[in-house]
Amino acid sequence: MTLVPQWRKWYKRWSTWLLALAGGLSAVTAFMPSVQAYLPPETYKMIMLGLSVTTFVALQIKQKSVSK
Repeated sequence: MTLVPQWRKWYKRWSTWLLALAGGLSAVTAFMPSVQAYLPPETYKMIMLGLSVTTFVALQIKQKSVSK
């Protein structure tokens, strides 16, 4: 197993930020029940699905700040 050449620039990738956003949203809804009143389960599911799809797309986009 070898690392990708740009592994030191992981924090600049859009996919990293989208995954962090998904994890943060999940943590907020789990640890702050008052947020669940503003975010119905169906809306939460659609947001997470959208973040998953955009993360996958972001992985495929070449980024000048990360690429050589």
